[in-house]
This record gives sequence, C-alpha cells and structure tokens, in this order.
Amino acid sequence: VRDTSAYYLIGYSSATAPTDGKFHEIKVRVKRPGVQVRSRKGYWAATVEDSRRAFEPKKPGPPPRNGVLARLYSRGARVIRTWIGTSRGEGGKTRVTLVWEPVPRAPGDRDPARGESAARVAVMAVGPDGGRVAAFPPRPIR
Repeated sequence: VRDTSAYYLIGYSSATAPTDGKFHEIKVRVKRPGVQVRSRKGYWAATVEDSRRAFEPKKPGPPPRNGVLARLYSRGARVIRTWIGTSRGEGGKTRVTLVWEPVPRAPGDRDPARGESAARVAVMAVGPDGGRVAAFPPRPIR
C-alpha cells in the first residue's frame, strides 16, 4: 500500500521512433540516494504494419444475441445477478464458484421479457480446444 501511495509515472517517446518490430532496452536512473526505481526493461517497437492496423477503422462486432441470452442480458431485462470467483483446486486445477439469484421484477416494469423470474441456471466449462470439460447440472460429456 505504501508503494502505491506515492509514485511518479514517466512516459517515454523515442526521438528516433524506430519501426523495426524489435525490442529496445530502456534504463531508468535517478540521482537521489535511497530512492528505489522500478521500471520496464524496455519496449517492443511497432512496425509500420502494426501502426497501420491500429489506426484502421474497427471491424463490426458480432451480430446481436438472440433467444434466451438476449432476454437474460439485454439492457433493462436482466433476470439474474451473478458473482463468479476462482480459487486453487486439487491437482493444480482451478475451482470456480458461481453464485446467482433471480432479480425481482421492479414495480411498474412492463417488459415482456421479464414476465417470469429465473428458476434454474445451467453452467458449462469449455477447455482450450473448445471441448466441454464439465457441466452443471451434470450432463454426459461427449
């Protein structure tokens, strides 16, 4: 806490502005005795192609969600509150805890998507290869 309560943030811009895509080392030194300096070792210079991609217009995002997800997460129609936490599990695995509760309908809410409150939630874990790792409630993994 003490370290983050007082610090200087220094920006760096190279006078030569290399565009070679290579790593360039930086050394930060101070003259004041007893001062501790922590800094990055350097930076990766962007190539001309990297800079071009950074400034080109953004591609359109995914199409709007439909079906159940649209009703659950669309603005003003959220039917559940969630909290997700992780901790170290057995055998180097991660233990994931999901807490959910139905959101009560607000007085005067006329949204048809909020006609019923949530009564059940299904959760599925997917591995890096896209295959299902686990599901709750438990279902066979194919």
